[in-house]
Amino acid sequence: MLVLLSGIVVAAEMKLPTKEEIAKMTPEQRKAQIMAIAHRKYGGQVTKPNTGKGIVKIVNSQNEIKTDAVKKLVETFAARFHYNIEVSDGASVSVSTAKAETAKIGASVAIYIVADESLPRILVSPEDGWVIINAKALTVGKASQEEAEGRLAKESLRALYFLGGMGQAAGIPIMQPVNYAIDLDTISNTTIMGDALKRFALVFPKFGLEPKVVKNYRVAMEEGWAPKPVDEDQQAIWDEFNKKPSKPMTIKFDPKKGE
Repeated sequence: MLVLLSGIVVAAEMKLPTKEEIAKMTPEQRKAQIMAIAHRKYGGQVTKPNTGKGIVKIVNSQNEIKTDAVKKLVETFAARFHYNIEVSDGASVSVSTAKAETAKIGASVAIYIVADESLPRILVSPEDGWVIINAKALTVGKASQEEAEGRLAKESLRALYFLGGMGQAAGIPIMQPVNYAIDLDTISNTTIMGDALKRFALVFPKFGLEPKVVKNYRVAMEEGWAPKPVDEDQQAIWDEFNKKPSKPMTIKFDPKKGE
């Protein structure tokens, strides 16, 4: 929000819509206009090369609950914290094979979604870097497909927080104690909390996980690592930083200084 507001403030020299035009805009159009102004000023986000070590793998081996909601929530998590996360189908695991399987698939940490009548709803092994979520235990209570998908998505987000060292952390709604699967239905706030970043920075590196460095194009130019521009806004910023001075500074030779 600060970036967007800054974009409005500094965009005085840019052509902005009139009050009449703004009044006719829908909220979505106004948001798009603000985003366009911000992009023009800052060039959008870019990722620094060779950052973002390790990967979190979410491996699904069941077909009772669709994973679309999981993927959507994980995308939000990845966009907020910039860790590499992959959701894919794979082989089922057990408590005895989870650690070895995590190493086998090349994951830094892993979340396994299985369907097993003998398992509890969720098993967490934070030291070994894996979580097993049992889809069978999420469909109890005559849950609708939508409810089951929501439960699976929330439990998967909880699994990420558990692995990041935030088990039942105070102040994070989704990490409140969940005694029964139906308790997940009462959690409506799945907001990615900012305080989690500090905790992840302490815990995830021991698994070889580091986030990508993502900054706006202008900052990347200032720091000297911006990639080549891919659109007109980035090109304008690139040209601004690489523009040769119209009157280059000259230094008059003083022979006395050489003595």
